[in-house]
Amino acid sequence: MSVKPWVIGLTGPFGSGCSLAAKYLEHERGFTLVKLSTVLDEKWKELHPGGAVAPRSDLQALGDDLRKQKGRQILAEIGLEKVGQTTEKIVVDGIRNPGEVDWLRLEFGYRFTLIAVLAPPTIRWDRIGALSYLDRGLTQEDFAEDDRRDSKEDVSFGQQVTACIDQADILVDNSDIKQGEFKQKILDYVDLALGVRSRPAQPWEILMNMAYSASHSSKCLKRHVGAVVVDTAGKVVGVGYNENPIGTKPCMEEPK
Repeated sequence: MSVKPWVIGLTGPFGSGCSLAAKYLEHERGFTLVKLSTVLDEKWKELHPGGAVAPRSDLQALGDDLRKQKGRQILAEIGLEKVGQTTEKIVVDGIRNPGEVDWLRLEFGYRFTLIAVLAPPTIRWDRIGALSYLDRGLTQEDFAEDDRRDSKEDVSFGQQVTACIDQADILVDNSDIKQGEFKQKILDYVDLALGVRSRPAQPWEILMNMAYSASHSSKCLKRHVGAVVVDTAGKVVGVGYNENPIGTKPCMEEPK
């Protein structure tokens, strides 16, 4: 039985740096690049031969329609079909629906790792505002509306980047670090995910793991948030988690 390829998925709000991370993996680590936005672009051109470049809002709507008609995984499925599974390593850029994440995890199991790249709206606007909006006669308000829709649409087949980020195995903050540092972060994490090299867990990683574990102590499903308090030397002085206020019962113990 042939071994399936390693697959790195990239998710995050547009302008955060996912496409840049994908290029690093393509050029520095020999990954085959699959861009889900390219799948949408090709579908758009099929429907509008010779037409102008589609604005992001129209591509968002097209993606929603495809997922509604053919399943939430359809963009990832089409993208992977184009490259096949004979390649050893694949990076999937532009994951925007949890159905894509679920399908990739089912298809590739432990050989799939999801990385979320994060940056605040102000920094993302500075990066892509001129080229993607102002040069096309659009405004920062158009950017904000696209960002809102991209983050959390109300329908299951829509764009739900926030939900994808919640499922990520690795979170990378690309707010204000230099490009070289961001590149090294991406390459280091992917090397770890693929077992190319190993290293001991960093102190902050251990603390975050403790906070995540503590969050599961809450009996209220909407309050799974944990916290670890440390002193200036990094010594743990307290661990806690969110729960209903004293005097009230957790939601799962309330009468139905």
